[in-house]
Amino acid sequence: MAQPPARRSQYTNDEKARAYLHIQTYNNLSQTERELGISRATLTQWRKEWDTKGLPPEIADLVREDSQRFRQQAELVRDAGLAKLLELINKADDPKLIVQVATAIGIVQDKVNMMSKVPEARSQRDLPDGEQLARGLGTFVGEMMAVAQDRRARLDDDASNVVEEQPFYEGLPAPDKEQE
Repeated sequence: MAQPPARRSQYTNDEKARAYLHIQTYNNLSQTERELGISRATLTQWRKEWDTKGLPPEIADLVREDSQRFRQQAELVRDAGLAKLLELINKADDPKLIVQVATAIGIVQDKVNMMSKVPEARSQRDLPDGEQLARGLGTFVGEMMAVAQDRRARLDDDASNVVEEQPFYEGLPAPDKEQE
């Protein structure tokens, strides 16, 4: 079992900024305690203070810098994932892989969006309004429909994928659908 964090009376603003981002991202004090080595009692105290008073300016500046750095790195990962997704769509070899890559891109994009506007306190988190949500979902659905239509056109063009249904002859037992 992991050792409990050592007691400290002073933490740097950098450590506090990392703790704030970790708490905002995962909302799990136990995980933050384990990963950053800061006691749960200290994290609880900080979170209460930040929720009521907001972040001190020096910590807020560090949070913005860290979130901007993360966002830039995540955008690079997202862009690489989009390039890979386009490559997979053009090949259309493995639909499951396409879905997995698209899901991973969506997760990274969520993190980019989240880090684009790190709230000053937990109570300031905003959900997208209906119009933003509709636009985002509309774009996603439209792109997925285009991919599906393109794939359907490729399958329709390839007559070798067509299997003719065998006629059913009277007097023979009906085929078992589970065995097909």
